[in-house]
Amino acid sequence: MGDNIVGVVVDTRPNAVEVDIGHQNTATMKVSPRLRRVPANIKPGDVVAGKISYRGLKGVFLDSREGITKIRKGLLVTLTPTKIPRLIGRNGSMINVIKRETGCQLHVGRNGLIVVSGESPSKELSAVSAIRLIEEGAHTSGLTDRVTEYLKKT
Repeated sequence: MGDNIVGVVVDTRPNAVEVDIGHQNTATMKVSPRLRRVPANIKPGDVVAGKISYRGLKGVFLDSREGITKIRKGLLVTLTPTKIPRLIGRNGSMINVIKRETGCQLHVGRNGLIVVSGESPSKELSAVSAIRLIEEGAHTSGLTDRVTEYLKKT
């Protein structure tokens, strides 16, 4: 509960949105009484970010008070969910290196889905390559220095 996730909308109904959050799981966002209906700009196939409000026997539910945010551009990347903390780094150190060196924005979901959006495709691909480097070397020490050096070269 409280984790940020990234997912792909698979279905919209008048009072709910179904989101594929990966690993054969879906999450539901029931529309709050204040909104009364699903926002018109949310359609199947859209990539969205949200926060988990409940996870249990009844399924996974997204926080309807905060809603979901539609992500309009970028590359959707998957990472093993257990390696997300390594991507973020201690106090956000690793993710800040990627953001600083590439100029890209990263929407990181604890479910392992990440959206990388930048001003050019080459910068986005550099950020994705750094994410892959982190995935391969998550168990090694000195990774932040290697990622920084790699990004400065590219």
